[in-house]
Amino acid sequence: MSGVDPPNHEEDRYYEEPSTSPPISCLPPELLIRIFFTFQSLHDAGNFYQWTSILQISQSWRDLVLGTSSLWGGIMQVYSDRLLHWAVVSLERSGSAKLDVNIYMEHSTESICNFILEVLSQIHRIRSLKLTIGAWFGSFDAPKQLRLLHLLESPAPSLEEVQLEGRGLDSFWAQEAHERPLTPIFSGSAPRLRMISLWSLPLSLKGFSCTTLVNLVLGCIEPFAYLIHLDEVLSILRTSPNIESLAFNHCPFTMSSSSVAITPISLPRLRKLELHLLAEASVALLSHLSLPSTAHAFFTPSAELYRPLADSL
Repeated sequence: MSGVDPPNHEEDRYYEEPSTSPPISCLPPELLIRIFFTFQSLHDAGNFYQWTSILQISQSWRDLVLGTSSLWGGIMQVYSDRLLHWAVVSLERSGSAKLDVNIYMEHSTESICNFILEVLSQIHRIRSLKLTIGAWFGSFDAPKQLRLLHLLESPAPSLEEVQLEGRGLDSFWAQEAHERPLTPIFSGSAPRLRMISLWSLPLSLKGFSCTTLVNLVLGCIEPFAYLIHLDEVLSILRTSPNIESLAFNHCPFTMSSSSVAITPISLPRLRKLELHLLAEASVALLSHLSLPSTAHAFFTPSAELYRPLADSL
């Protein structure tokens, strides 16, 4: 008997036939791109750009990723200087793709300021925008401050969701309130907008209308120099019959003589109303609204203060 080992039929069971499944490199590009988008979604904000590790897998994958602009416009996360490089690369690679932008900076640098201005100059293709403007804004020169605000008054035809928040700006706005006019947001033109949240920023809602709006949040984090005109809010609500959720948080409403209720504004799809306001402001707002019986209303700071309001619903 030769020294050749006898055949191992147990092993043969696993190697009898080659696999008929194609290797992943043979998958069609459109399927690979969907896989890449899923891979992107698995990364949280702090490690988001780790999805770019797929560039190192193979040359074909690298070429596909670099040539797919929508992968780069998907989300631009900027939470630190470390992420700024990838955000700049993403903006350059995104071509004409829709953009999803999320910028939160407690402190900023000249390079980040320039990036923010560059992104906002592309507002015509921004699909979702989350921007927190911190106290660093007050350290920028006046032309850059005005340019940022003016960019936010440009039409936003692709915008579906926007969250704009100012933090630590109250004293700055208080000093500048008498000189700086309110900026009309998006020139009143954002036909696809479904959600808008504005906190402590000098942005006017004058002339703004959007029939697609379903969620509106207005608020101030601290006592704020700029007043929100009730007439502007009512103007939005009159043109937003599909709105489902309303929230007003510590808004310093100002009311003109024209704010007298004529015909109540009907919001038949409203499901949730939150009012964290002074009693006078809450009464003024409610006097203009006709709410469905199925709407859930929440009033703070105390049940005693707002008991008459609950009775009026």
